[in-house]
Amino acid sequence: MKRVALIGTGQLGSRHLQALSKIDIPFELQVVDPSEDSLRVARERYLEIPENHNIYSIDFLTEIDGLNANLDLCIIATNADVRFKVFQALVSNKKVSYIVFEKIVFQSE
Repeated sequence: MKRVALIGTGQLGSRHLQALSKIDIPFELQVVDPSEDSLRVARERYLEIPENHNIYSIDFLTEIDGLNANLDLCIIATNADVRFKVFQALVSNKKVSYIVFEKIVFQSE
């Protein structure tokens, strides 16, 4: 079973969540955002999509530390000003096979 994480549930992140909810392979999904309000909106948007029995579980978390130790895919959909910090926190504590960055990776070297 695949393990997928989405970090950042703002406007674009919550839309990524809707797209992930349509995947046709079995997987576990974890969603992270420090904002309870953003997580609430993401959960509401997720529930707008018909139930997908391929999603074994979905967890809404406020901290990266709560993610599984091993992830097959992580989508980082955060603002540019925190993206590098999020990336560092992710790869320093978790093993991630693939990372997708939303938008430009970083605005400066």
